[in-house]
Amino acid sequence: MLLGKGNSVKSYKLLINVRRGVQILNIKKTVLVILIGVFVISVTGCNLVQKEEKQGKEVNGEIIIASVNGENIPKVEFDKNLEEIQEMIKTYYGEDALSSDEGKKVLENVKEQLLNDMITQRLILQKAAAMKIVTTPEEVNEELDRLIEQFGGREEFDQILNERGMDLEKLKKDIGYHLTVEKVMKEITKDITVNDVEVKEYYDNNPDEFKEYPDEVKARHILVNTEEEAKEILKKLKEGADFAELAKEYSKDTGSKEEGGDLGYFNRGIMVPEFDKAVFEMEVGQISDIVKTQFGYHIIKLEDKKISPIIKFDEIKETLHGQLLEEKKYETFNKKIEEWKGSAKIEKYI
Repeated sequence: MLLGKGNSVKSYKLLINVRRGVQILNIKKTVLVILIGVFVISVTGCNLVQKEEKQGKEVNGEIIIASVNGENIPKVEFDKNLEEIQEMIKTYYGEDALSSDEGKKVLENVKEQLLNDMITQRLILQKAAAMKIVTTPEEVNEELDRLIEQFGGREEFDQILNERGMDLEKLKKDIGYHLTVEKVMKEITKDITVNDVEVKEYYDNNPDEFKEYPDEVKARHILVNTEEEAKEILKKLKEGADFAELAKEYSKDTGSKEEGGDLGYFNRGIMVPEFDKAVFEMEVGQISDIVKTQFGYHIIKLEDKKISPIIKFDEIKETLHGQLLEEKKYETFNKKIEEWKGSAKIEKYI
Protein backbone atom coordinates (compact mmCIF):
# COMPACT_ATOMS: atom_id res chain seq x y z
CA MET A 1 0.00 0.00 0.00
CA LEU A 2 2.84 2.36 0.78
CA LEU A 3 5.05 1.28 -2.05
CA GLY A 4 6.55 4.04 -4.13
CA LYS A 5 8.16 3.78 -7.56
CA GLY A 6 10.95 1.46 -6.49
CA ASN A 7 14.28 1.49 -4.75
CA SER A 8 16.36 4.43 -5.92
CA VAL A 9 19.45 3.33 -4.02
CA LYS A 10 21.69 1.14 -6.14
CA SER A 11 25.40 0.59 -6.46
CA TYR A 12 27.27 3.22 -8.41
CA LYS A 13 28.16 0.74 -11.14
CA LEU A 14 24.54 -0.21 -11.72
CA LEU A 15 23.35 3.38 -11.80
CA ILE A 16 25.95 4.44 -14.31
CA ASN A 17 25.32 1.43 -16.50
CA VAL A 18 21.57 1.99 -16.40
CA ARG A 19 21.96 5.62 -17.45
CA ARG A 20 24.35 4.59 -20.18
CA GLY A 21 21.98 1.90 -21.38
CA VAL A 22 19.09 4.35 -21.62
CA GLN A 23 21.15 6.79 -23.63
CA ILE A 24 22.29 4.20 -26.13
CA LEU A 25 19.11 2.11 -26.25
CA ASN A 26 17.94 3.43 -29.59
CA ILE A 27 21.34 2.75 -31.12
CA LYS A 28 22.34 -0.46 -29.46
CA LYS A 29 19.15 -2.51 -29.79
CA THR A 30 20.98 -5.75 -30.39
CA VAL A 31 20.51 -9.45 -30.02
CA LEU A 32 21.93 -9.25 -26.50
CA VAL A 33 18.83 -7.42 -25.34
CA ILE A 34 16.57 -9.97 -26.97
CA LEU A 35 18.48 -13.02 -25.77
CA ILE A 36 18.67 -11.86 -22.20
CA GLY A 37 14.94 -11.21 -22.39
CA VAL A 38 15.09 -7.71 -20.97
CA PHE A 39 12.50 -5.71 -22.84
CA VAL A 40 10.66 -2.99 -20.95
CA ILE A 41 8.15 -0.71 -22.59
CA SER A 42 6.89 2.39 -20.82
CA VAL A 43 4.04 4.46 -22.17
CA THR A 44 4.40 7.07 -19.43
CA GLY A 45 5.13 10.44 -20.92
CA CYS A 46 4.95 9.13 -24.49
CA ASN A 47 2.92 10.81 -27.18
CA LEU A 48 0.03 8.41 -27.73
CA VAL A 49 -2.14 10.65 -29.88
CA GLN A 50 -3.79 8.49 -32.51
CA LYS A 51 -2.51 9.20 -35.99
CA GLU A 52 -4.04 8.49 -39.37
CA GLU A 53 -2.71 5.10 -40.40
CA LYS A 54 -0.72 5.11 -43.61
CA GLN A 55 0.19 1.85 -45.27
CA GLY A 56 3.48 2.83 -46.86
CA LYS A 57 4.50 3.89 -50.34
CA GLU A 58 4.97 1.69 -53.37
CA VAL A 59 8.32 2.06 -55.13
CA ASN A 60 9.22 -0.24 -58.02
CA GLY A 61 6.66 -2.80 -56.90
CA GLU A 62 7.85 -2.78 -53.27
CA ILE A 63 6.08 -1.19 -50.31
CA ILE A 64 8.44 1.00 -48.29
CA ILE A 65 7.77 2.65 -44.95
CA ALA A 66 10.59 5.22 -44.94
CA SER A 67 13.62 6.43 -46.84
CA VAL A 68 16.90 7.78 -45.48
CA ASN A 69 18.93 9.88 -47.88
CA GLY A 70 17.29 7.99 -50.73
CA GLU A 71 17.78 4.52 -49.21
CA ASN A 72 14.44 2.78 -48.81
CA ILE A 73 13.31 0.77 -45.79
CA PRO A 74 11.00 -2.06 -46.95
CA LYS A 75 7.74 -2.57 -45.09
CA VAL A 76 8.36 -6.32 -45.06
CA GLU A 77 11.51 -5.72 -42.99
CA PHE A 78 9.61 -3.45 -40.61
CA ASP A 79 6.83 -6.04 -40.26
CA LYS A 80 9.34 -8.80 -39.51
CA ASN A 81 10.99 -6.76 -36.75
CA LEU A 82 7.62 -5.79 -35.33
CA GLU A 83 6.49 -9.41 -35.28
CA GLU A 84 9.59 -10.40 -33.29
CA ILE A 85 8.94 -7.67 -30.74
CA GLN A 86 5.27 -8.62 -30.43
CA GLU A 87 6.16 -12.26 -29.85
CA MET A 88 8.67 -11.25 -27.21
CA ILE A 89 6.08 -9.12 -25.42
CA LYS A 90 3.62 -12.01 -25.48
CA THR A 91 6.28 -14.39 -24.18
CA TYR A 92 6.95 -12.27 -21.11
CA TYR A 93 3.58 -10.61 -20.50
CA GLY A 94 1.07 -13.13 -21.85
CA GLU A 95 -0.75 -13.76 -25.13
CA ASP A 96 -3.31 -11.03 -24.40
CA ALA A 97 -0.73 -8.38 -23.47
CA LEU A 98 -1.41 -6.31 -26.59
CA SER A 99 -5.18 -6.87 -26.77
CA SER A 100 -6.27 -4.38 -24.11
CA ASP A 101 -6.68 -0.67 -24.75
CA GLU A 102 -3.44 -0.07 -22.86
CA GLY A 103 -1.72 -2.79 -24.87
CA LYS A 104 -2.85 -1.22 -28.13
CA LYS A 105 -1.41 2.11 -27.03
CA VAL A 106 1.85 0.38 -26.17
CA LEU A 107 1.91 -1.24 -29.60
CA GLU A 108 1.48 2.11 -31.32
CA ASN A 109 4.39 3.45 -29.30
CA VAL A 110 6.47 0.38 -30.20
CA LYS A 111 5.78 0.90 -33.90
CA GLU A 112 6.91 4.51 -33.74
CA GLN A 113 10.04 3.62 -31.79
CA LEU A 114 10.87 0.73 -34.11
CA LEU A 115 10.63 2.93 -37.18
CA ASN A 116 12.91 5.50 -35.56
CA ASP A 117 15.36 2.74 -34.65
CA MET A 118 15.43 1.46 -38.22
CA ILE A 119 15.99 4.96 -39.56
CA THR A 120 18.85 5.45 -37.11
CA GLN A 121 20.31 2.12 -38.18
CA ARG A 122 20.30 3.09 -41.85
CA LEU A 123 21.84 6.45 -41.05
CA ILE A 124 24.68 4.96 -39.00
CA LEU A 125 25.44 2.38 -41.69
CA GLN A 126 25.55 5.13 -44.29
CA LYS A 127 28.00 7.10 -42.17
CA ALA A 128 30.06 3.95 -41.62
CA ALA A 129 30.33 3.46 -45.38
CA ALA A 130 31.39 7.08 -45.84
CA MET A 131 34.05 6.58 -43.15
CA LYS A 132 35.14 3.32 -44.87
CA ILE A 133 34.31 1.33 -41.75
CA VAL A 134 33.42 -2.31 -42.39
CA THR A 135 32.69 -5.36 -40.28
CA THR A 136 33.91 -8.66 -41.71
CA PRO A 137 32.13 -12.04 -41.56
CA GLU A 138 35.04 -13.29 -39.46
CA GLU A 139 34.38 -10.62 -36.83
CA VAL A 140 30.69 -11.51 -36.78
CA ASN A 141 31.48 -15.20 -36.31
CA GLU A 142 33.91 -14.43 -33.49
CA GLU A 143 31.26 -12.40 -31.70
CA LEU A 144 28.70 -15.14 -32.29
CA ASP A 145 31.08 -17.69 -30.78
CA ARG A 146 31.44 -15.48 -27.70
CA LEU A 147 27.68 -15.26 -27.36
CA ILE A 148 27.31 -19.02 -27.66
CA GLU A 149 29.91 -19.48 -24.93
CA GLN A 150 28.16 -16.96 -22.66
CA PHE A 151 24.91 -18.89 -22.97
CA GLY A 152 26.49 -22.20 -22.02
CA GLY A 153 27.17 -23.80 -25.37
CA ARG A 154 25.58 -24.40 -28.73
CA GLU A 155 22.72 -26.56 -27.51
CA GLU A 156 21.51 -23.99 -24.97
CA PHE A 157 22.04 -21.18 -27.47
CA ASP A 158 20.02 -22.90 -30.19
CA GLN A 159 17.26 -23.59 -27.68
CA ILE A 160 17.03 -19.90 -26.83
CA LEU A 161 16.90 -18.98 -30.51
CA ASN A 162 14.14 -21.51 -31.04
CA GLU A 163 12.13 -20.31 -28.04
CA ARG A 164 12.35 -16.72 -29.28
CA GLY A 165 11.60 -17.69 -32.86
CA MET A 166 14.80 -16.03 -34.02
CA ASP A 167 16.58 -16.65 -37.30
CA LEU A 168 20.34 -17.25 -37.11
CA GLU A 169 21.10 -15.28 -40.26
CA LYS A 170 19.17 -12.28 -38.99
CA LEU A 171 20.95 -12.65 -35.70
CA LYS A 172 24.30 -12.49 -37.47
CA LYS A 173 23.12 -9.42 -39.34
CA ASP A 174 22.19 -7.78 -36.03
CA ILE A 175 25.60 -8.66 -34.60
CA GLY A 176 27.28 -7.14 -37.64
CA TYR A 177 25.34 -3.94 -37.16
CA HIS A 178 26.20 -3.86 -33.46
CA LEU A 179 29.91 -4.23 -34.22
CA THR A 180 29.74 -1.53 -36.88
CA VAL A 181 28.06 0.85 -34.44
CA GLU A 182 30.87 0.26 -31.96
CA LYS A 183 33.47 1.06 -34.61
CA VAL A 184 31.70 4.24 -35.71
CA MET A 185 31.30 5.35 -32.11
CA LYS A 186 34.96 4.63 -31.41
CA GLU A 187 35.96 6.86 -34.30
CA ILE A 188 33.55 9.66 -33.37
CA THR A 189 34.58 9.66 -29.70
CA LYS A 190 38.31 8.97 -30.00
CA ASP A 191 39.22 12.40 -28.59
CA ILE A 192 36.80 12.30 -25.63
CA THR A 193 38.46 12.37 -22.21
CA VAL A 194 37.52 12.59 -18.54
CA ASN A 195 39.95 14.21 -16.11
CA ASP A 196 40.49 13.59 -12.40
CA VAL A 197 38.64 16.78 -11.45
CA GLU A 198 35.49 15.59 -13.22
CA VAL A 199 35.70 12.20 -11.51
CA LYS A 200 36.09 13.72 -8.03
CA GLU A 201 33.34 16.23 -8.68
CA TYR A 202 30.93 13.47 -9.68
CA TYR A 203 31.88 11.44 -6.61
CA ASP A 204 31.33 14.40 -4.27
CA ASN A 205 28.01 15.39 -5.84
CA ASN A 206 26.46 11.92 -5.81
CA PRO A 207 27.24 10.33 -2.42
CA ASP A 208 24.20 8.03 -2.44
CA GLU A 209 25.56 6.26 -5.51
CA PHE A 210 28.69 5.16 -3.66
CA LYS A 211 27.23 3.40 -0.66
CA GLU A 212 28.53 -0.07 0.11
CA TYR A 213 24.95 -1.31 0.44
CA PRO A 214 21.49 0.32 0.35
CA ASP A 215 20.34 2.22 3.42
CA GLU A 216 17.72 0.20 5.28
CA VAL A 217 15.22 0.75 8.09
CA LYS A 218 12.76 -1.38 10.05
CA ALA A 219 9.57 0.37 11.06
CA ARG A 220 5.97 0.04 12.21
CA HIS A 221 3.15 2.39 11.33
CA ILE A 222 -0.46 3.13 12.10
CA LEU A 223 -2.59 4.40 9.21
CA VAL A 224 -5.92 6.17 9.72
CA ASN A 225 -8.25 8.17 7.51
CA THR A 226 -8.44 11.47 9.39
CA GLU A 227 -6.05 13.80 11.15
CA GLU A 228 -8.30 13.81 14.21
CA GLU A 229 -7.94 10.03 14.58
CA ALA A 230 -4.19 10.34 14.20
CA LYS A 231 -4.03 13.01 16.92
CA GLU A 232 -5.96 10.81 19.34
CA ILE A 233 -3.66 7.85 18.71
CA LEU A 234 -0.55 10.01 19.03
CA LYS A 235 -1.85 11.24 22.38
CA LYS A 236 -2.28 7.64 23.58
CA LEU A 237 1.27 6.82 22.49
CA LYS A 238 2.68 9.78 24.40
CA GLU A 239 0.81 8.53 27.45
CA GLY A 240 2.63 5.19 27.16
CA ALA A 241 0.29 2.99 25.11
CA ASP A 242 1.83 0.08 23.20
CA PHE A 243 2.40 0.95 19.54
CA ALA A 244 1.77 -2.55 18.18
CA GLU A 245 -1.49 -2.93 20.10
CA LEU A 246 -2.78 0.42 18.85
CA ALA A 247 -1.85 -0.56 15.30
CA LYS A 248 -3.87 -3.78 15.62
CA GLU A 249 -6.83 -1.83 16.94
CA TYR A 250 -6.86 1.27 14.73
CA SER A 251 -4.70 0.88 11.61
CA LYS A 252 -6.44 0.80 8.21
CA ASP A 253 -3.45 -0.84 6.52
CA THR A 254 -4.67 -4.42 6.22
CA GLY A 255 -1.24 -5.56 5.08
CA SER A 256 0.44 -4.74 8.38
CA LYS A 257 -2.43 -4.29 10.86
CA GLU A 258 -2.40 -7.84 12.25
CA GLU A 259 1.37 -7.67 12.69
CA GLY A 260 1.09 -4.61 14.88
CA GLY A 261 1.91 -2.30 11.98
CA ASP A 262 5.20 -4.07 11.26
CA LEU A 263 6.55 -3.18 7.81
CA GLY A 264 9.76 -5.14 8.18
CA TYR A 265 12.99 -3.88 6.65
CA PHE A 266 12.88 -1.74 3.51
CA ASN A 267 15.29 0.42 1.51
CA ARG A 268 15.22 4.11 0.80
CA GLY A 269 12.88 4.93 -2.09
CA ILE A 270 10.56 1.96 -1.60
CA MET A 271 7.78 3.85 0.20
CA VAL A 272 5.87 6.90 -1.01
CA PRO A 273 8.02 10.07 -0.77
CA GLU A 274 6.45 11.67 2.32
CA PHE A 275 6.66 8.46 4.32
CA ASP A 276 10.14 7.70 3.03
CA LYS A 277 11.52 11.12 3.96
CA ALA A 278 10.06 11.00 7.45
CA VAL A 279 11.21 7.50 8.37
CA PHE A 280 14.79 7.92 7.17
CA GLU A 281 15.16 11.13 9.19
CA MET A 282 14.08 9.44 12.43
CA GLU A 283 16.22 7.93 15.18
CA VAL A 284 15.80 4.35 16.38
CA GLY A 285 13.01 4.13 18.97
CA GLN A 286 11.51 7.44 17.91
CA ILE A 287 7.79 7.86 17.19
CA SER A 288 7.02 10.36 14.46
CA ASP A 289 4.58 13.21 14.36
CA ILE A 290 1.63 12.76 11.99
CA VAL A 291 2.73 12.12 8.40
CA LYS A 292 0.20 12.79 5.65
CA THR A 293 0.36 10.82 2.38
CA GLN A 294 -2.04 9.96 -0.42
CA PHE A 295 -3.21 7.00 1.68
CA GLY A 296 -4.14 8.94 4.80
CA TYR A 297 -2.44 9.88 8.07
CA HIS A 298 0.44 7.84 9.46
CA ILE A 299 2.24 7.56 12.76
CA ILE A 300 5.58 5.80 12.41
CA LYS A 301 7.84 4.06 14.89
CA LEU A 302 11.43 3.40 13.82
CA GLU A 303 12.76 0.12 15.21
CA ASP A 304 16.10 -0.26 13.42
CA LYS A 305 18.27 1.70 11.00
CA LYS A 306 21.22 0.60 8.89
CA ILE A 307 22.98 3.42 7.07
CA SER A 308 25.70 2.34 4.67
CA PRO A 309 29.17 3.88 4.75
CA ILE A 310 30.40 5.61 1.59
CA ILE A 311 33.00 3.77 -0.48
CA LYS A 312 36.30 5.64 -0.29
CA PHE A 313 37.19 7.64 -3.38
CA ASP A 314 40.56 5.99 -3.87
CA GLU A 315 38.89 2.58 -3.92
CA ILE A 316 36.62 3.38 -6.87
CA LYS A 317 38.46 6.21 -8.63
CA GLU A 318 39.77 4.09 -11.50
CA THR A 319 36.51 2.24 -12.07
CA LEU A 320 34.48 5.43 -11.88
CA HIS A 321 36.81 7.13 -14.35
CA GLY A 322 36.19 4.33 -16.85
CA GLN A 323 32.43 4.42 -16.33
CA LEU A 324 32.22 8.20 -16.72
CA LEU A 325 34.39 8.10 -19.83
CA GLU A 326 32.15 5.48 -21.39
CA GLU A 327 29.05 7.45 -20.44
CA LYS A 328 30.50 10.63 -21.92
CA LYS A 329 31.29 8.82 -25.16
CA TYR A 330 27.72 7.56 -25.45
CA GLU A 331 26.37 11.05 -24.84
CA THR A 332 28.69 12.47 -27.48
CA PHE A 333 27.73 9.78 -29.97
CA ASN A 334 24.01 10.33 -29.41
CA LYS A 335 24.45 14.05 -30.01
CA LYS A 336 26.31 13.30 -33.23
CA ILE A 337 23.49 11.04 -34.40
CA GLU A 338 20.98 13.82 -33.75
CA GLU A 339 23.18 16.12 -35.86
CA TRP A 340 23.18 13.55 -38.66
CA LYS A 341 19.41 13.25 -38.48
CA GLY A 342 19.06 17.01 -38.65
CA SER A 343 20.95 17.19 -41.93
CA ALA A 344 19.59 13.96 -43.46
CA LYS A 345 16.68 13.66 -45.85
CA ILE A 346 14.31 11.40 -43.96
CA GLU A 347 10.82 10.58 -45.19
CA LYS A 348 8.27 8.43 -43.36
CA TYR A 349 5.31 6.75 -45.04
CA ILE A 350 3.53 5.21 -42.04
